[in-house]
Amino acid sequence: MALPDHVAASPARPAPRQLIGALIFPVAFVIASLGRLLPFAPFMPEAGLDPSWVFGMNQAMAQGLVLGRDIFFTYGPYASVGTQFYHPVTDGLMMWGSVCFAMPFVLGVLLLFRNSHWVIRTALVLALVLLPKYSDALFFAHALFVGFFATGRDVEARSGQLRTIGCLLVLLLPFGLAPLVKGSFILIYAPVLMLVVLHQLTIRNWLVAAICGMAPLVYMAVFWVAAGQKIANLFSYLDGLRPITSGYTDAMSINGPISELLLFGLTAIFFGYTIYKSENKPNSKKAIQILIIFVSFLVALKAGCVRQDGHAVKTGIFLFFSALLIFNLTPRKTPGFAVAIFIIATFNLSLPVYYHGGDNIESRFDKTFERYAVAWNGLQSRLSDDGDLARSFAIATARIAGEAALPVLPGTSDIYSYGQSALIASGNQWNPRPVFQSYSAYTPALAEMNNAHLSGEGAPDNLFFAVQPIDGRFPALEDGLSWPTILQNYRPAGFAGEYLILKKQSASPVVLPQPLIKAQHALGEIVAVPHGSGPMFARIKFRKSIVGKIADLALKSAKLRLWVMLDDGTVRQYRLIAGMTETGFLISPLVGSAADFAQLYSNPGALDGKRVRSLSIVSFGLPGAFREEYEIAFLPLSSPRAP
Repeated sequence: MALPDHVAASPARPAPRQLIGALIFPVAFVIASLGRLLPFAPFMPEAGLDPSWVFGMNQAMAQGLVLGRDIFFTYGPYASVGTQFYHPVTDGLMMWGSVCFAMPFVLGVLLLFRNSHWVIRTALVLALVLLPKYSDALFFAHALFVGFFATGRDVEARSGQLRTIGCLLVLLLPFGLAPLVKGSFILIYAPVLMLVVLHQLTIRNWLVAAICGMAPLVYMAVFWVAAGQKIANLFSYLDGLRPITSGYTDAMSINGPISELLLFGLTAIFFGYTIYKSENKPNSKKAIQILIIFVSFLVALKAGCVRQDGHAVKTGIFLFFSALLIFNLTPRKTPGFAVAIFIIATFNLSLPVYYHGGDNIESRFDKTFERYAVAWNGLQSRLSDDGDLARSFAIATARIAGEAALPVLPGTSDIYSYGQSALIASGNQWNPRPVFQSYSAYTPALAEMNNAHLSGEGAPDNLFFAVQPIDGRFPALEDGLSWPTILQNYRPAGFAGEYLILKKQSASPVVLPQPLIKAQHALGEIVAVPHGSGPMFARIKFRKSIVGKIADLALKSAKLRLWVMLDDGTVRQYRLIAGMTETGFLISPLVGSAADFAQLYSNPGALDGKRVRSLSIVSFGLPGAFREEYEIAFLPLSSPRAP
């Protein structure tokens, strides 16, 4: 088998002792991978924000909804490969998709680390077994591994060998699968692939260039059709990722320790410098591999540190695997270099865990033992086909339904702003809006799609409505454009726990009135909010400076804070999302709950004390990211009346 340039040829006839030693690592890594990457004992549905989108994606596939038309979300038809959550309809898709990632991942590691020092191989096995479950980090690591394998000397010199081509065809499987697991994975897989193709074209390896360029596209089409999606909708799915990925940084970012970002950045620079100083490599190859490191790191950094909480651990895990790869590929492994790599790898793992919480070593070993024991029992259950997974699924959904206690209503239903697990488990017929969790409708295009869903023939007959802002956002901001449509087309019919039940009366589009006031204001200026006879709607348009746009691309930019003064003299502060304010939201009165929303129908006067008298908007985080002036328009709405 053709191997990368750092792998030495094995003896023709290894002694039995050597053979046993050579088999220990592959066997151990395969076993570790089976328990980690294959969902023999998958997770069951749960209630809550994140479990709701997980359940929602599985249910969308079960209902035959079309991604890129009916559903626009970060994840794709193979979302369960990344989440490992069970649904009886998508279980087969999850299992085979997991195999199609696990097989290339294992092959890539065995090819790159086959003859590595035993310490490196042991670290790889222990990392896969002990590290927290962040599938994103493993997808990122695979892209990096393939990038370095495909720029190796053996691939260059022996591109015509059948074994090398066969290895590449297997290794490239996730390049077609990963964007259908999570759309944002395309941001790492596509650039790495383009760099590999560019390198192969540069050295005139036409066959390898053609395989690397075409195979992932063919795989993607096959995986897409195998998921029950029509090939004609694949482009719509990929195109729909643009507003989701472009608005993510501004909408979802939260700050964390600056020392964590500095460590990650210095690590990437060190890796690039190590490649640059390596010997026996043409400068063109060094440049390509440095770019592969840079692209991989940038995407891993964005994935882990835009929302700089526990997500940062996935960046640390990726850099840990990267450290092992860099050490393995460096010809001169001096003791000082080995110590440096060890310290770097350890700090990149331990610092995020320290900052964001994690298990101690004893707890991690206990959880690891439990995970593999459960996986073994799950494998036995699957082989015996005893129906245990289906029973566990039924028990989990019954528990969710019992806790939520949502009534089963005639017709179709949707739920705001999240809580899909409760709605699906309740037995109601789910009719989701395209961006089915409101906090994710963070660009004008996404907000407009959700609003249009409420105005057409396919609008849900019932809404379970709650006000559930995240990250301290202004309460009416999430799906704010849809609120006037809901107020016009739906009427209250009681409560179910925290949810207001709304029944559809019509499905006509809402024409918002002309602005009462439209003016330019400066950040920090106090702006009077006009009082009308009914609710007041606002549209606010901000502009980013060049500094802000570059910061958004690099990692994360400034944020916006809204201060409001109510008629009763109360002053409150909230976070604003620029992409959400552009399409508009209810600025006054301050509606902070489903009960407040119900008052808009029956007794608007009860909210007089919550009318917003004035507001002020400031930028924080990065000076100069937003232009000083912004445009604000106030639109008076008619008060709805309950029947």
